[in-house]
Amino acid sequence: MPPLSFREPARPFRALRRGPASLAVLGLGALLGCGGEPSGPASPGEPASLVSLSPRQLAGPAGAVLPDETAFEVRDREGRSVSGTTVRFAILEGDGSLSTSGARTGEDGRASTVWILGPDPGPQRLRATVGALEAEVQATAREPVAGDTHAGRSQYVQYVVGDLPLVLAAPHGGGLEPSEIADRATGVTSQDLHTQDVARRLAGAVADVAGSRPHLIVSRLHRRKLDPNREIVEAAQGDVRAERAWWEYHAFIDAAKAAVARDHGEGLFVDLHGHGHPIQRLEPGYLVTAEDLARTDAQLDSKSGRKRRSGTDRCGDDALLADPRAVEPRRADGGAGLSGGAEPESTGSGR
Repeated sequence: MPPLSFREPARPFRALRRGPASLAVLGLGALLGCGGEPSGPASPGEPASLVSLSPRQLAGPAGAVLPDETAFEVRDREGRSVSGTTVRFAILEGDGSLSTSGARTGEDGRASTVWILGPDPGPQRLRATVGALEAEVQATAREPVAGDTHAGRSQYVQYVVGDLPLVLAAPHGGGLEPSEIADRATGVTSQDLHTQDVARRLAGAVADVAGSRPHLIVSRLHRRKLDPNREIVEAAQGDVRAERAWWEYHAFIDAAKAAVARDHGEGLFVDLHGHGHPIQRLEPGYLVTAEDLARTDAQLDSKSGRKRRSGTDRCGDDALLADPRAVEPRRADGGAGLSGGAEPESTGSGR
């Protein structure tokens, strides 16, 4: 706590006495409070120290966001916080990455970055600098173990580690609406009902049948707070806590993808969504535009569209209404179905 510029009284103030003496005391107080030198604390001076605010023992799954916040505070010679100073961040060991290489301190003198640990288990190091001042933080990246559950800050994002070449993700099924995160002002904010529950049940059913687990990543935040299936600007809309959850969500997906590539060479990424369209049907048309759906069979056959349609044809044959399919190649409402988002575009291998 910054030192006060005046001495606190040794005992509580007594009530002022009535009469002229009381008026004299009040008048003196008014004179001291007006004009002359400021009566409040002096402004913070130049940066004199850079202090890490992170716990000493830091650890997290390799390739994922470090669960603990990586924050530093800049202080002057009197120990007071210094605002408006740029803190630079750099990875020294572990081949990790950062959400930003520099940040300005707030009124509390603090600046932070999101630290994504390197892909290999072992020691990790990060350095923060302000001019000639520096501070280091060390962490340990641990090998993810199938069945373990990892979580980001405040449990907003969860990752259940798997060992199958299958990654399940549910970005829009969360229901948490913490007051510390501002509501998104633009974009889609409706929840995909039951998709988080479907994702967890599907992961459990696959494990029961296969004897091994798929990787599972879920966002527990309501879409009013975060949309992980959009780029970060639209997804978080400037809220730093939502931005951290966005980084956690995508880093968990990257960690799962790296594990699949390492152990199996290739795998399948399933991005689970619901929809609010009036016709209740399965819409597996990811990365398929309305223009694509309006093409003829010959045009679709010349691309790769027939493969997508053949899969939904089977759903239709099994009495599960699917779209598009051979008997209804174009949507009745002329829409594009689920065209996709940040996850299938960045995680998949293309159309």
